[in-house]
Amino acid sequence: MAYELGNYIVNGQKYTNKIQAILEAQKTLADITWDFHNDFFNKIDWTTEPQLSLPQMYKIRAQQIRDQYDYIVIMFSGGADSTNVLYSFLDNNIRVDEIVSSAPMSGLNNWNWNDQDASVNNTISETKYALFPILDEVAVKFPNVRITINDYFEDIIKFKTDEWLYRCQDWINPVSFVKGNLDKFKHLVNLAEQGKRIGVVWGAEKPILRYDNGSIYSLVADGGVNVPDPPFTVEYPNVDKVLFYWTADYADIMVKQSHVAAKYAYKKENLWLVDAMKQLSNPGAWVAADTNNPKGDWQRGIIPAIYPTTFKDVFQCQKSNIAFMPLQHDWFYTLHKDTRIYQLIESDFKLFHKNINPKYFALNGKSFIKFNYRHKIGHYSTFMETTV
Repeated sequence: MAYELGNYIVNGQKYTNKIQAILEAQKTLADITWDFHNDFFNKIDWTTEPQLSLPQMYKIRAQQIRDQYDYIVIMFSGGADSTNVLYSFLDNNIRVDEIVSSAPMSGLNNWNWNDQDASVNNTISETKYALFPILDEVAVKFPNVRITINDYFEDIIKFKTDEWLYRCQDWINPVSFVKGNLDKFKHLVNLAEQGKRIGVVWGAEKPILRYDNGSIYSLVADGGVNVPDPPFTVEYPNVDKVLFYWTADYADIMVKQSHVAAKYAYKKENLWLVDAMKQLSNPGAWVAADTNNPKGDWQRGIIPAIYPTTFKDVFQCQKSNIAFMPLQHDWFYTLHKDTRIYQLIESDFKLFHKNINPKYFALNGKSFIKFNYRHKIGHYSTFMETTV
């Protein structure tokens, strides 16, 4: 498995970091292509739903990962994706060595914790009302699992140059790469340097469905692949970022999730999900915003279908849609707006953004251009609920 997942190709050269690829491409205004196991996924029959249930597949995938690595770290946010990953191991008696949860605790003094405000600005409150309760539950039921809190605010305040920005990939914000960086945890660095095979597992990614002329397609998109951060500054060959769902190692999960989500959306009581899918299928018909967007509606709406045994009705805020300085990190913008580090980050970003050719932007300049390829899973009528 590759340390980085996917490649961007510019003038025949491969880049694992999207920003590096864009900086190289704009020297000559070259086009960029993206490859993420394209040949492999193109050979799969996406129109046939696998017979096994999703919980059965999740168990197989968890065991597959366990068999590949000496030490497994699950990056756990408390959201539905990582919760399903975690319990796909634990509920099936498949050992998890460590859970790492990222939260900027030292930077949250005077934050107004609120479990009644579900706006994207209040996303950090999920830490208290969604993440920590599940960690407490795991600590009681599975005391042999090591739980580590990554206080990434400690890393943010150490930023000195715009180096932070160039490590961000798609998601340019002060949190992007530090939330998954494990350099500060010496026991993990020691394991890596000892040559232990370490799998750092992320809950990426949900099925992305699109509607086109009566057919439903499942997308493989670079934004989802780029969510996981490199675990260490040093690129240890024995350490992998592992996507639990989007993987060539067990692609049946992607196909099954796509079919399950489509059938769920076309139930009579869930047709609002079809509306969200159709909006997303025609980007020109809606203005990119950071609140109340169809992307968030879709991602939240399909959770009960794709995670039927692990879905928990926990506090969740609106999903952010834009990639550059999104409001989900409003805790930082609000609590630290008068600090040197805030001014440095804001200045670095504005200068960087100004120097990028518009050719490489999307969503009114709020994100980089997106790359994806799609696979037809069937005509919409295939998924419509029928009555006898």
